[in-house]
Amino acid sequence: MLKWFLYGFIIFIIILTSGCSNEDSTKVSQETDTDTNLVLETTVDVIKVGFVEYPPYEYVENEEIKGIGIDMMREAFKRVGYSEDTYEFVQYPWARLMEMTKIGSIHIILDASPTDERKVFFRFF
Repeated sequence: MLKWFLYGFIIFIIILTSGCSNEDSTKVSQETDTDTNLVLETTVDVIKVGFVEYPPYEYVENEEIKGIGIDMMREAFKRVGYSEDTYEFVQYPWARLMEMTKIGSIHIILDASPTDERKVFFRFF
């Protein structure tokens, strides 16, 4: 069963990241929703992937970011053609990740489950 979960998760990540641009660009535009003041779309140099330490999925060991979720995300980025310098994993407390994602500082949160409250602010694929 874990095997099917992992396959499903990899497919989910590939679909999630397939809409991202692989162009070499800087932050040139940013669209903001006027009602909620949330960033809807932006172009960036580096995709920031936020996570909370949650072994064995995401954790830091000897200053190295590791885990099943991290490995699957790296593989998903690799499969859609992103090099390691186009994304960065960053660790923050959960509440800070949520707020940073709302304003566009973090682009992806690992292991975020859809809830009615989160669906207002985030896209789930």
